[in-house]
Amino acid sequence: MGVTTSLAVVLLMATLGLGQMLPTPIALRVPLRTNTVVRVEWRQPATVTYSSFNVKITPRAVIHDPETPSETSRTFSGLRPGIRYSVELIGVTEDGRRSAPLRFHVWSVPEMPSALNLVPINEINIAIQLAEFEGTYSVAVVGLQVDWESAPGNSALSGYDVQIRPNEGVMLFPQSSLSGEADDTSRIFTGLTPGEEYTVSIRTKTGPPYDAIYSQPITSSTRIPPKKPFSVEVKDVGTTHATLHTLGPLVGIYDPEL
Repeated sequence: MGVTTSLAVVLLMATLGLGQMLPTPIALRVPLRTNTVVRVEWRQPATVTYSSFNVKITPRAVIHDPETPSETSRTFSGLRPGIRYSVELIGVTEDGRRSAPLRFHVWSVPEMPSALNLVPINEINIAIQLAEFEGTYSVAVVGLQVDWESAPGNSALSGYDVQIRPNEGVMLFPQSSLSGEADDTSRIFTGLTPGEEYTVSIRTKTGPPYDAIYSQPITSSTRIPPKKPFSVEVKDVGTTHATLHTLGPLVGIYDPEL
């Protein structure tokens, strides 16, 4: 369950017909939001008090009407996760006069991703294209390959929020071997520390860009293997001891065909 006090609605239209329609309700906010339930609150405008409110939602969902018609809130249930809903709100006075329609969007919380898999890696391939030159090279790295499965049924999905702790390294978007496009359910972290344990968390993201709605995170941890010596030299041998000297591994760019 996710709860937010921030406004996560997009106002689409609030038309005031001069001499005909009254002002719309004001101060929209969403104090409760889950995968299947959203609660919307508002306030009466300063110049008029409405005795009731007409509320519609699309796609269809269950609207829980309050016992008091003048209550300035509605709860919607039976929502589908990660879907954008359109709401229309109209205030009605005791003598039947109506406000201009206030139309806005609300989002339900999306489903979380699944099947998070972390694999330490020691090299990546880089394709270089410059004018008539084209080649693929391997780069030795200390890194982590992160893969997961997308959340089901999120038609309004706008992406994923990927975090690593400790917050180190550089995050890359690998290309799909089939389409050449950036793979949205895979990341590569480079510049990590050998022997360090890392925790990766991923959340599905939807909603407007200025106020995104996030799923609950899926989290996994793994440890980067310690650095292996490139070679070992015996520096000193005695009757009861021996001194070993290790050389670090080769790091850098190399051509795999050499």
